[in-house]
Amino acid sequence: MDAVKLRDLYPKLKSWFRPEDHKLRKLPGGGKWYYVPWQTMRDRLDDIYPDWEIDYSDPVQRGEQVVVKCHLKIAGVTRVGFGNSHAEFDDWEEEKKQRGTPEERAIACAFKRAMEQFGVCRYLDIQTGKEKHTEQERRELGEFIKYMSRRNSSDRRDNGDPGAYNLAYQNGWIKDQDGQPAKNSHAKSKQPPAPVSTTSKPIPKSTPKPVSQSVPQPTKKGQGLYPHNNGIIKQLRATTGHTPDFIIKWCGYYKVDMPSKLPLEEFDQLVGIMASEWLTKTKRVSNFDEARAFWGSKLRSLISQGTPQSEVYFVALDELSQIKMKLTVVDS
Repeated sequence: MDAVKLRDLYPKLKSWFRPEDHKLRKLPGGGKWYYVPWQTMRDRLDDIYPDWEIDYSDPVQRGEQVVVKCHLKIAGVTRVGFGNSHAEFDDWEEEKKQRGTPEERAIACAFKRAMEQFGVCRYLDIQTGKEKHTEQERRELGEFIKYMSRRNSSDRRDNGDPGAYNLAYQNGWIKDQDGQPAKNSHAKSKQPPAPVSTTSKPIPKSTPKPVSQSVPQPTKKGQGLYPHNNGIIKQLRATTGHTPDFIIKWCGYYKVDMPSKLPLEEFDQLVGIMASEWLTKTKRVSNFDEARAFWGSKLRSLISQGTPQSEVYFVALDELSQIKMKLTVVDS
């Protein structure tokens, strides 16, 4: 019975924490990494299975490291995690940044690693410095970056978070169009002019208009970093009615020729404009800004309900297409 119960718990154990639950820390070899504090992981375990049990070995010092072994029992199944921490630091300034004693830090580390054996926070392993070669790896990384990009400015200020997409470039997880990490990708770029749709009324005057109708030529051949994004746009167009010319013009402002070559933040903007214009035309939303606000609210609601990132656009459009009355924006 316990084993069956554990299998029933796995979906909740493995589910992603909210973007605001993550923190950012510096890695010893350089770069930064998103992580979830052990206290937050413990709170989730309390909610999912309050009768969990834990046991620690006595801390042992091995060389410069304090090592602890953790036995964590959930629903009758025990998993083991080993934790370690520096016993002391050569740099006094670095030591002052540490919280708790070496033994306490090793215990917290052991608990987190035992939790990972149950699938908790395992999705964070996509943050490796190696280049993503397979389509699945690129898709998983893309979904993680888009998800973490939803951290608001107050969440990001706590430890100098430059934003998930910029962090991915800085860490070398993804490359620019020349195959190199973007050196200045953390600098905020200007919003490009938005093309006027041929399927609905023009975007309000407050939104910049294109300065030229010519489409810049693509700078690099191939399918881009996110080939599946081409299929996403094609399916969305079947609902929103946008023409291929509209998509090409939008991509052209980023000097690419297809959605799969768009940076993830700009791809989200493209989807948002398509959905907002569709809402303005078909659902009697009073203006474009209201439509964009409603679209964002809908996405946040679906994500909070556990809708997979790869499906959230389609689920949102499907649900909104069934609404007959005038929409109102509800903050979520």
